[in-house]
Amino acid sequence: DEAESDSVKRKYTIFQKTRYKSYRQKKKKMSIVINRMEFENYFRLKKPYLDPKFRIDDLVDTFNACRSVISTFVNKTYGMSFSWYVNSWRLDEIEKLMNIKSNNNKVSEKLVLKAGFGSYRNYMRVKSYFMNNKKVDKCT
Repeated sequence: DEAESDSVKRKYTIFQKTRYKSYRQKKKKMSIVINRMEFENYFRLKKPYLDPKFRIDDLVDTFNACRSVISTFVNKTYGMSFSWYVNSWRLDEIEKLMNIKSNNNKVSEKLVLKAGFGSYRNYMRVKSYFMNNKKVDKCT
């Protein structure tokens, strides 16, 4: 029951970091909030991971947060680095593409590139990592 309640709580993580404009002006603080549901919906709907050159910098304007805040959010919420998080979405995309009848449940170089991986070798490395580690717990 405890593990289940922790899982439910984590599905709605809101990460907030307070940043001060200067040490003397602590009263003028800015709060940066990243909502887990919004973050995952962005990935689900916009599919930025399909671009092999996608970087954490590409999210700075979208979430109005600096790289370190986004990185910390992903690390604390999902227990992995941003790049591994992106790769988890790419693996999910490969599974969807494989299930299309015309692809005959086979992974090809074409499918790997379509899912956002830079190369087949990179796909194999990521797949191996996730087979040996737990799957990412995403909100549904």
